[in-house]
Amino acid sequence: MIMKQDEQRIAIAEWAGWENIQPGPDPIGVPPGPIRNNYRELPEYTIDLNAMAEAEARLTTGQLDRYADIACDMVADGDPDPNITGLITLTAAQRAEALLRTLNLWKEE
Repeated sequence: MIMKQDEQRIAIAEWAGWENIQPGPDPIGVPPGPIRNNYRELPEYTIDLNAMAEAEARLTTGQLDRYADIACDMVADGDPDPNITGLITLTAAQRAEALLRTLNLWKEE
């Protein structure tokens, strides 16, 4: 089982310095509310390219190199010379996974 979207969002937000992260209210029979800290809702890293761009901007040069390698591996699909188009068309979910793998925060259970 791979990490759920909310687990990914929380892991990225914590890495980015968010504190006091809590799920929204969850009354019986009602889907959970937004995940937020004391002040605002967490970014939707797994579906929002702008949120991922903000997270990617926090990476150090060394982390960016590792991130690029991981992203290349994700889109290469066995091709030893992956096409750059695959990298620039990564979805927010793929970028979130690559970021978490870069930071050794990705969990597979």
